[in-house]
Formats: sequence, structure tokens, C-alpha cells
Amino acid sequence: MVRAFWSMEGNTPFLCVGSVDCFVRIFDARDGSLYKELGNGADEILDMVLLGSNPLRIMTAGSGGVIRIFDLSRL
Repeated sequence: MVRAFWSMEGNTPFLCVGSVDCFVRIFDARDGSLYKELGNGADEILDMVLLGSNPLRIMTAGSGGVIRIFDLSRL
């Protein structure tokens, strides 16, 4: 695990976990169930943040030098 954070935005509170296994996992914070698994290509996730301007967007920095933005409102 590289980074984990909570978000209470939207309809469902969630726990977001980024890992060096190239995935961001979104868990339902109410019961811990896996909600969604997002692939970061073949890049290990080196860092991850919630965007302050839109807390339903996650930005990841990968080992291949690629920045990705995931929009949780579209899941």
C-alpha cells in the first residue's frame, strides 16, 4: 500500500487505497466491501491524491512517469 484516504463526498463514503501492484481499490467505508478496482496500466502507483477542486477525482503518479486521473462519479 502506498497511500490510503477517506472521502465522504457523493452518495457513498469510501476508502481509497493505492498500491504498488498497479491498482487503486475503492472500498465502501460503511461495510468494507470492495466497490471497484481501477487499473493503473503497468505502472506501480508511487503516489495518489484526491483533487481538492473535485474530491471525487483521484490523481495517481505511476512508476512509468504517467499521471492518471480517475473520476469516481462515473463508477
